[in-house]
Amino acid sequence: MKVMVVHHGTAVGQALTERIKALNVEVFEQKPSWPSYFFNAKEERPDVAVIDASEVPSHAREIAGYLGETGFTNRIRVFIVNMPEEERERTVWRAPNAKLVTLGQLEKLLAEMAEAS
Repeated sequence: MKVMVVHHGTAVGQALTERIKALNVEVFEQKPSWPSYFFNAKEERPDVAVIDASEVPSHAREIAGYLGETGFTNRIRVFIVNMPEEERERTVWRAPNAKLVTLGQLEKLLAEMAEAS
């Protein structure tokens, strides 16, 4: 299973990447800049995109929405972590195919997906 981790390069984003790597899945990192995240998702074809919302929640929301609605990337399962509570409702509206999860939930889901693949 291949996972694209989108983050701003902060310590939180790096820690997220390391925790996902510990699940023994293939991981590549991506900064949340248009259009590079889209082209890399299209080229690398990850099974999952994990987007860190701790730095700029609106970026996470837009990336999740875009990945979920375009024909080239809408098969990718999208998870958003670290979304502030006050941004959750807007995120669900903008990115209905993305799942807002805690880090613990994400690790459990990814472990189950990796085991099934």
